Amino acid sequence: MTNSFDRHARVAAHCRQRLAGMGIDLFPAADAVSSPTVTAAKIPNGFTWAQWDQRLRADGLVVAGSYGPLADKVFRLGHMGSQADMALVDRALDVVAGAL
Repeated sequence: MTNSFDRHARVAAHCRQRLAGMGIDLFPAADAVSSPTVTAAKIPNGFTWAQWDQRLRADGLVVAGSYGPLADKVFRLGHMGSQADMALVDRALDVVAGAL
């Protein structure tokens, strides 16, 4: 279990660091306590949710949107279980970087 928890923490930190490096704001802010299994980030300036979703899907990446007051403001990248894999997260983040 410890190895699994550590893997999730490493992948989450890497995901958040790369997003921040691209200029994408995290939600909640980077200093908040966040889940080790999913990263939420604000939709980049200049995009609506529909545009951002379409742009990512065009390159094969499906991300989750959000609900309620965060609908159309935040997207989520999951990295739990078998998806807590650095190579998979990097592939997803490469698509995000290319969409900017």
